[in-house]
Amino acid sequence: MSVKYDPHTHVKQRPAAEKQSETGPWKEFNGNTGEELCNRWIQLAAFMPFFSQSDIEGAISQGPHRWDNVASASRTSIAARYSLLRNRYILSVNASLYDTSPVPPIPLYSPTMNNR
Repeated sequence: MSVKYDPHTHVKQRPAAEKQSETGPWKEFNGNTGEELCNRWIQLAAFMPFFSQSDIEGAISQGPHRWDNVASASRTSIAARYSLLRNRYILSVNASLYDTSPVPPIPLYSPTMNNR
């Protein structure tokens, strides 16, 4: 990560691409968006800790209700999110109790991957 130090504000500034949080907000576009991009964002955001809708003033509505495909994908993604909620909770509790990672490394389960 490349961080620039601004001596006038005494704040470390990150490039714009690195300012997006891993937990949200999601689906904030500068202007209007299309059905495909909105659909992909909803599918991704369903597995982030915070899942919400946000639009900017003056843009078309970007909610899942606007397109039938996006509404359907949203329902499917949210159902998957809630079906996995108990498992995610158990992984978090075990990680806290036993000082482990909530998500084990992929090579642990993939014998075809080489350890580099």
